[in-house]
Amino acid sequence: MRRFFFSVFSVPFLLSFVSCTMQEKALYSWYDYDNAAYKYQKELTDNSKAAFMTQMDKMEKQRGQRGIVPPGYNAEYGFLLYNSGQAEKGLQYMKKEVELYPESQLFIGGIIKRLEQ
Repeated sequence: MRRFFFSVFSVPFLLSFVSCTMQEKALYSWYDYDNAAYKYQKELTDNSKAAFMTQMDKMEKQRGQRGIVPPGYNAEYGFLLYNSGQAEKGLQYMKKEVELYPESQLFIGGIIKRLEQ
């Protein structure tokens, strides 16, 4: 009876333990994006904007499994640059978003058209 109890409960436990310890590399490197974005949206000061821009620059150096920036990165960074007075560079980033993620054409393409007018 002990052997049965041991085999019935220990094997699933060991299998679950092994599966939990094997970690795959993340698709994208987010660094500390969520905290920087929250702080920027909460405070809306020049300092929080500068910190957020620095964070966005960091994200451009991807160490994730895909090796490219996450979806929406180029669009958000481009819009930030556009609003900071760097219109041409901002539009380039938005167009790069559509190149990397063609499914964003419907939404980002409309924004690009409006900003180019």
